[in-house]
Amino acid sequence: MAGSKPENKQDLEAMKDAPPLPEIPLPQQPWLTSLKFAEALRVAAIMHAAQRRKGIRIPYISHLLGTCSIALEYGATGAEAIAVLLHEAIEGIEPTDQARTVIGYFGQEVLRIIERLGEG
Repeated sequence: MAGSKPENKQDLEAMKDAPPLPEIPLPQQPWLTSLKFAEALRVAAIMHAAQRRKGIRIPYISHLLGTCSIALEYGATGAEAIAVLLHEAIEGIEPTDQARTVIGYFGQEVLRIIERLGEG
């Protein structure tokens, strides 16, 4: 499982009650990443919001961001970058079926990449 279990359920409840962010203007195209990539960042941050790296107090999302950064620097496609951000969700988020459904939103290629990563 990725990171540790949530330590503070009040933090999770506070996130649910937070007001929505204001509308963010989109930059002119061409974009270097997709809107789905931006949504994957949001999903990864939410899915792992209560987790820390094992044995330390660093938020688990740091691992996902660092790994994604390396993948992009080595030429990862959009689907590969999204898969890197979400690669721990199927194994580390309960219920697994719900996590798989969320990942399915990003497409079959992303789901296939994540499942292959889990085989290793």
